[in-house]
Amino acid sequence: MSTALITSNAAITNKAAEIELQYNPIEQLTIRFGLGYVDARYDDNQYSETVNYQGNKVKMIPEWDSSLASTYQWSNGLYIRRQWRLLGKTALTVDNKVFRLSTVLYDFSAGYKGNNWQVRLFVENITNKCYEAGQADENFMLGFDTNYYGPISSPRIIGLELNYAI
Repeated sequence: MSTALITSNAAITNKAAEIELQYNPIEQLTIRFGLGYVDARYDDNQYSETVNYQGNKVKMIPEWDSSLASTYQWSNGLYIRRQWRLLGKTALTVDNKVFRLSTVLYDFSAGYKGNNWQVRLFVENITNKCYEAGQADENFMLGFDTNYYGPISSPRIIGLELNYAI
């Protein structure tokens, strides 16, 4: 037995800015930087007859996000790539009682690009960082026990990927 609460956000205002830069100091090296800012707030979110979350931050939208990646590509098709990602502070509940603090993640990949195929070995979340990855909810089933529950992030992922284009 479970409980599901489905609501709709009547009105939201987003103010946002984003910048992406790419720099190639030498032909083989590409450096990419991205930075985004979002101020997303509920203009009107009538939760119940007496509760309106007007002015609260919209849940699951980070205020800031950023990434910095560098890729070195040799002329023979081999490459390596490193990436740093920042997931900014994020409201996990509509009432803004629970937030995920800013989280930094690191990724790495190495591979080979052929004419119509590619192979890549990758590691995502190198440091095996555990963080809140989704909406937090109160325990509706057994009564509120002062805890919030939600999904956690994927652990470190190591994989091998092969792509072929026909």
